[in-house]
Amino acid sequence: MSRRCVLKRVLVTSLVLSFAIPVLAQSSQPRFATLESYRGRASVVRLGNALDLRRGMALERNDVVVTREGSLVLRFYSDGSQLRVGSNSRVQINESAGERDIEVFGGRLWARVVSWKERPVRFKTGRTIAAVRGTELAIEFADDTTVLSALEGKVEVENDEGSVMVEGGQSVVSAPGKAPALQ
Repeated sequence: MSRRCVLKRVLVTSLVLSFAIPVLAQSSQPRFATLESYRGRASVVRLGNALDLRRGMALERNDVVVTREGSLVLRFYSDGSQLRVGSNSRVQINESAGERDIEVFGGRLWARVVSWKERPVRFKTGRTIAAVRGTELAIEFADDTTVLSALEGKVEVENDEGSVMVEGGQSVVSAPGKAPALQ
């Protein structure tokens, strides 16, 4: 084989690998939810890059969902739970074999959480944590204050100053320096 053919093969192989390796690395990330629908201006940020949204898109660990004048709906593979992220919101969702953590940096969301006996679902807003097992709830988080409304089921809401159990039809307010209190 001529030196020119060998050089050509090496160049082509290098080129193919330079595109294939990042794609393979991305596909090995654990995927736990899918984008069911969206409207308006919204995005998923992965590794610092805003991705173009498409129905059926898989979320990966450490993805951040950002909505502006839009909203989106996610469905979780493991149990069919649903999360709706309202406009002007920013949320990061991570799921492992043992738990699901949803961190709300700001905005509004609604969730229907299917009951997990062995895996808790936790919503974090600032210093407040809401532990959920099989419920429907709404959260609004702004200016370090969390308002959580349990629409069905029970939610335990806690911060550094205390905790309270919220049941369907009740709301709780959690603010810095104060224990969560029923509204």
